[in-house]
Amino acid sequence: METKKKICFVISPIGKPNSETRKCSDSVLKNIIRPVLKKEYEIIRSDKISKVGNITSQIINYLMASDLVIADLSSLNPNVFYELAIRHTTGKPYVQLIQIGEKLPFDIVNIRTIEFSPQDIDSLKTTKQQLKEVVNAINFREIADSPISHHHSDIVNILHKYMPESEVYNGNKFTMFRSREKMIQYFDVMFDMATSGDDFWAQGVGHTSYSPNF
Repeated sequence: METKKKICFVISPIGKPNSETRKCSDSVLKNIIRPVLKKEYEIIRSDKISKVGNITSQIINYLMASDLVIADLSSLNPNVFYELAIRHTTGKPYVQLIQIGEKLPFDIVNIRTIEFSPQDIDSLKTTKQQLKEVVNAINFREIADSPISHHHSDIVNILHKYMPESEVYNGNKFTMFRSREKMIQYFDVMFDMATSGDDFWAQGVGHTSYSPNF
């Protein structure tokens, strides 16, 4: 019996077709991520989503539900960092990649990040080995470390207030937001949590006494 593959969602700067950004992202996908993960994971990037529907909602659902997310932070693309922050709210595993020579922002500089050089074959071999080791070491039962991981239980309690529906895709059960409005409301609360400081948490946010109007 064939084992069902996990889902790996890749977030990266995409760029226009034939642009240098697209070529680099395609190279990372083809030469680093796929060779390491293709046996155990179905690998999906946002521009490869074939399902009809609202692409933003689909991306967020993949960020929330995928077994693993790999984030290519090269070029410090704001969309990628926005998507990475959404992944942080789930407490699920993710891996950061970045081109050699680029600097990470302060908030995530202490998160282990694998460096790569698209033009250096020897570097790619090292990068693939590092990626393999990191992925093999993942404990899917543990909360992934992130800038907000110590607030994960609060986030989960808020999310469960309105229990998103589920949908089966390729044999995998995905958490789906009931509507675009529910999704926006949820991330409005996440934004408040991230920007309001310790006073917000001291009021019992995320616990059973806190009931946002989802």
